[in-house]
Formats: sequence, structure tokens, C-alpha cells
Amino acid sequence: MAQPSWNAETEYYAGSEPKMTDQTTPPHSTLPEAVPPTPVEDRVPKYYHQPADDTPKYAPAHAAAAPIPTRQNRFLSWPFLLLSALLIAVLSGLIGGFIGKAITESKQDSNPSAHISSSAPSNTCPTNTTSPPTSNNTTTTTMPLPITDCPAGNGNLFQSNLTKVSYRKYCNVDWPGADMIGFLALSLSDCIEACDTWNDNRARGTQMCSGDGDGQANSRECVGAVFAPYWAVNRTAAVEAVGKAANCYLKNRIQGYPANSREKDGVEIVGLCLEGKCPRD
Repeated sequence: MAQPSWNAETEYYAGSEPKMTDQTTPPHSTLPEAVPPTPVEDRVPKYYHQPADDTPKYAPAHAAAAPIPTRQNRFLSWPFLLLSALLIAVLSGLIGGFIGKAITESKQDSNPSAHISSSAPSNTCPTNTTSPPTSNNTTTTTMPLPITDCPAGNGNLFQSNLTKVSYRKYCNVDWPGADMIGFLALSLSDCIEACDTWNDNRARGTQMCSGDGDGQANSRECVGAVFAPYWAVNRTAAVEAVGKAANCYLKNRIQGYPANSREKDGVEIVGLCLEGKCPRD
């Protein structure tokens, strides 16, 4: 029987190889325990997989949908509506003004005389360029002679209808000169109202013109007037006597009580003076 020989590489006797068991080291070996080889598939690192989330990604169909918050339209808020209304009103006013101005300018362009008169208002009294009428182109008008109640009513007071101011009447008194305006009056009351209206307009700051066509303004107070009733019905006689068809002359100054110089011609003249402005006897 052959003796086993020692194998230095394998550290065991040849011919007596131990059978491999579950342990990889020979029995009674002083060598450290050998680590069994790792399978190839075990050498590949396994990736970590996150466990699946059981929370559903979508809400179940039977779950009630949460209400979606509505965003208020800023164009429907009351401050915006109020601002829009004001803007529309301002624009409408501007457009209307421009349209009105355009229409006015169009009318003025079509009428040069109107354009000149509106663009250059005059602050002076008008000037009369026509000559006074003569006896050849005047006619006699038949009408009742105005009543003066003279001489019985000499010194009587009359009250104006406009301002309730009193005027005193003097028969056959003619104050010469100081005429502010002369016109045709059909009654003694009309002559009184004319003087009262003059003073009322003067108090309001209205520019008063002389009425004689001389282009001069007169801001003096009317303190009296002279009235010729006959010239109201016979304008031809008025033109022949004083050069114009007028029988009431407003005065800014009266002095004394001069007698009527036309009485010899059959022309009655009545003097009127504002109470408080009448000359002293």
C-alpha cells in the first residue's frame, strides 16, 4: 500500500484529499476560514427601489370636487364704473363744445357781417349817419291829444310805475338845454316812465347813450323832462320847431321855472321834475 506524500502547495498529503463539506477549510486547519465565492449575480449591486406610494394621484370619481374660487372682475367694480361714467360725461361735454363752436364758426363764415359784429363788440354808442327828416317827408298823424290837466293840475305829484318815484308837474314851464335824449312819447306818463327807466338803468351800471346819434354816452342822472303834447299828434310841427320828431326831452339839469316860450305859437309845454331835484322857488 502506497504511502501518501506531502504536498506543500496544498498542504495535505497527495492521495488523501479531503472531501469537501459545507466548510471550505480542511479539518483541523490553522488557516483562517475561507470566504465562499460570491455568485456573479450577487456581485451586481441591486438598485434601491422606493416603495410605491399608496396615495391615489387623482381624487376618486365619487369624491366631491372642491369649489373653485371665483375671481371678481375688476371692470365690474363700482369705482371703475363710476370713473368710466365721469370720463364719458367729460368727453361728451368736450365733443359737444367743439361741435357747437364749429357750427358757430361755420355760420359766421357764411355771414361776414355777423362775424365782425360778434368778434368785435362795440363799447360806444352808435352814430346816426342819416339826416333828420324834413317837413316834406313827414306826415301828420290823427290821434287824441295827450291830456296834461293844466293849468288846474299845476304842481301835482305823479308816481312812476317802475320804481314808485314821485315826479312833480309844472304847467307852461320849459327848461332849455341840458338835453340827454329826445323821443316821441304818447302821454305825460310815458315821459315820466322814460326818465325813471333811465335812472334805473344807470343804477344798474348800464351804459346810456344820448339818443341823438352823436355816439356819445351819457351817465348823468335824469332830474326832469319837458313834454309837448301837441307834437305827439303833429310830428311835422315838431320837426319844423326842433329838427326832429320828438316831444319828450330828458334833462340832466334844470334851473328855475322859465316860462314856455312857445305858448304864443299854441304849443303847450309841461315841465316835470324828480321830487327832491326840483328847483327852489
